[in-house]
Amino acid sequence: MKNFALLICIFCNQFFTQAQPVSTQFDTFINKPSIEWAVYANDTISFGKSELNKILASRYAKNEIKASLAVASGSAQANSISYIQKDKLDRNIQGDGTMTPVYDSTGNLIRTDISYYTINADSFKTTGITQILYVENGALKSYIPWVAPRMPVITSAGIFLGYTDYFCSAFNFNYANTKFAKDNIVKLSQTKRLIRIDSTGNENKLKELYGRNLAETLWPYILNNKLTVYSIEKNKKIKSEEITTDLINTAKLALPVYDSVGNISQTVIYKEKLNPEVFSHIEFDQQWYYNVTRNIVFNHITAIRLYAKKWIIEGEDKQPSPILKIVFD
Repeated sequence: MKNFALLICIFCNQFFTQAQPVSTQFDTFINKPSIEWAVYANDTISFGKSELNKILASRYAKNEIKASLAVASGSAQANSISYIQKDKLDRNIQGDGTMTPVYDSTGNLIRTDISYYTINADSFKTTGITQILYVENGALKSYIPWVAPRMPVITSAGIFLGYTDYFCSAFNFNYANTKFAKDNIVKLSQTKRLIRIDSTGNENKLKELYGRNLAETLWPYILNNKLTVYSIEKNKKIKSEEITTDLINTAKLALPVYDSVGNISQTVIYKEKLNPEVFSHIEFDQQWYYNVTRNIVFNHITAIRLYAKKWIIEGEDKQPSPILKIVFD
C-alpha cells in the first residue's frame, strides 16, 4: 500500500484564518440537504506501478484527452476551464525561466539561477489530486474534480526545488459520475493517510452543519447502528452500546458492588458512553481508479479508523491509538 504525501490541504494545522473557498461549478452539489459535511482535500499521491501520469501525458500528446493550465480549487478560475494544446503548453513552460536569486551567509547576492521544468513523463513521480470529501446520508465519500501530473523544477545550477503541476485533466463535472458497465477501468492503488480532526482550515471548508467536525457528523449514525463499526482492540463488530470508555481506559477501573448488609458482592468495570470529542485523528483507506473511457479519476473510501489517546487511572496519556474502525459498503 502506498502512503499519501499530503500537500497544503484541509488537514494542515496552519490554516485557520483564511476565507472560505469561492463557490464553483464543481462544489454546488453540497447544497443538497442529504450532504451534511464537505471540505476540499488537495493531496499529492504516488500511484507507483499504475503510472497514471504517463497514461495522461501520452493521451494528451495524442489529443485523446483535453487538458488545461493549472487550476486552483475553490477559486474563480475553476468556473471557466480553458483548454490548451500540448505544443502551446510546452512552449509556455519552457519559456518561463523563473529567476531564483542565491545569497551567501551575509545576505549578499552570489548569482541568479534560472529555474526550468523537466517535461519528461518518466520524471513525473506524483499526481496532484483535487478532492472533495463529503458526508451524504451518513456515508463518507470522495469526489475528484480533476488531477494534475506533477513535474520537477530544477535550477540552472542543478538544484531540485520541488514539483509543480504540468497540466490539469480528468475533469469530472458530475460528482456522482464515476463509471458505467462498459467503461474501461484501470485500478490504480490503495492508499492510507492519517489526519488530525481539529486541523480543518476555513480556506477548505465547504459545509459543516451545526459546526460539527467529521467525527461528530458521523456520530449520530454510529449511535443509531446505521454504520458498521468494529472495535480494533477486540477485532470484532460492535453495537453502539458497546462504545464506552473501557475502549480507551487501559487500567480498567474496577468498582465494588455491595449487598444489602454492606459486603462486596461483585466488582464491575467502570465505563460510560464515549463521545466524539475524545477522537483526535482519523485514518482513511481509499481504493483509487482511472476511468479510461471517461477520463476521470475516482476512489472508494472503504474504511476509516478513529484514533484516541488511551489512558490509565493515574492520568498518564499515551500516543493516539486506533480505537474504532468504520467500514463503508
